[in-house]
Amino acid sequence: MSDDPVSDRIQKEIQRELDRLRADHERTMGLIKRMPEPSEADKLAVAEMTSREGWQRAIDEAISDTSPEPRKLMLRVILLSMALPVVLSLLGPIYYGYMGEHYWRVLVWAGACTILGLWFYRTSFAAAFNGASYSSAVKILNVVAIIAFMAFCFVAGDSAVYLIVRSISR
Repeated sequence: MSDDPVSDRIQKEIQRELDRLRADHERTMGLIKRMPEPSEADKLAVAEMTSREGWQRAIDEAISDTSPEPRKLMLRVILLSMALPVVLSLLGPIYYGYMGEHYWRVLVWAGACTILGLWFYRTSFAAAFNGASYSSAVKILNVVAIIAFMAFCFVAGDSAVYLIVRSISR
């Protein structure tokens, strides 16, 4: 050892830590030795689960689940996630219809709600399109189709609400 007291102290601390690690290692190895040997059936089950066929079978089973409960849950999630943009979209035509404003304001409101809806669902779009193996053109076409469909639905719904509220408020 060296004559430096700091160096001696550090070496003693390192030696204590090494001794603790050796004791932990020996204890862990003792526990492993006492564990029972898995049966051949258990070994085969583990091998099957980690094989490509096992994974494919698990995926097929998950996909083929046709029980009504997951579908109901999925519908609830979709409907609840659409609630905020739809309710917000309806506020504009109700106001404009009640106040007797011009129809072009409803169209602008529907466009703004389409943009808000796209922003609101941006993480869902990213998750849906990131893992997809489609070409960029197909992804862009899908995005354009989603935007057009959302805009159409907002314009149609807002127009109907505007016309109903305007006819009632007169």
